[in-house]
Amino acid sequence: MSLYGLASFWSVKGLVCPAKLRQRVVGVSLAAGSLVFCVLLLVRGVLASRLPVFGRFEALTLYSLVVTGVFLLVSLRHQMRAISALLVPYATLLLLLGAGGIRETVTLDVPLDPLWLGLHVMAAFIGYALCTLAGVLGLAYVIQDNNLKRKRLGLLFERLPSLETLDHVMATQIGAAFIMLTLSVAFGARLVHLSGGGVEWLRDPKVLSTVATWGIYAVLMHMRTNADRHGKGMAIIALVGLLFVLFSFLGVHIVAESIHGFVVAEGVVP
Repeated sequence: MSLYGLASFWSVKGLVCPAKLRQRVVGVSLAAGSLVFCVLLLVRGVLASRLPVFGRFEALTLYSLVVTGVFLLVSLRHQMRAISALLVPYATLLLLLGAGGIRETVTLDVPLDPLWLGLHVMAAFIGYALCTLAGVLGLAYVIQDNNLKRKRLGLLFERLPSLETLDHVMATQIGAAFIMLTLSVAFGARLVHLSGGGVEWLRDPKVLSTVATWGIYAVLMHMRTNADRHGKGMAIIALVGLLFVLFSFLGVHIVAESIHGFVVAEGVVP
């Protein structure tokens, strides 16, 4: 958490006082912090003899790690200094929110095929991470577009990537996100079939919200293939898509009962 906190501090500070050394500190801190959390999840998975993707701590930590990994990969090809000031604190906040559940014991209440479960979960988390980056890039696009229209060519305008770069990278993330969400839905359908699930899955609020999210990215994919439909419209829908992702991932369990949870918290880890 200290490494992520350090990366968050320098990423925000780098927005005001850019320096190559600070960006290296951000990258190294994120990579080192991610490695520690990956080892922790691996150890938990081995000790529990299951995939370490359930419960508040594991789910939020894995989501944060995949977001971090996607961001670092994109940063190798594009200048993402200003984007890191948004995305790195977001990833750190996810870890903080999940930290309170680290001592919870989690048990599966539905027997599931581990292979298809693993494929379904990993495709979903990678898709969530790609949607997250696309949404943040969409937010940056709207800000940069507004700066240009109002001729506010100050510090933030200089730090943010150009509209052309934002549009290109955002479109790439949308395409990859749509593929991963489609695979996640397909793997999930196969998992339900193998577990003997019935039509109750079709009425589950998490499934319905996920299908709605997939529909939004299907629209974005259609816009992505038309050169005249890029730009601010796609950026706004990408931002709305991120809100749907967050609702499907977190919000639906707050407002409704879902059989998609699979898990029950029972006490704490000794």
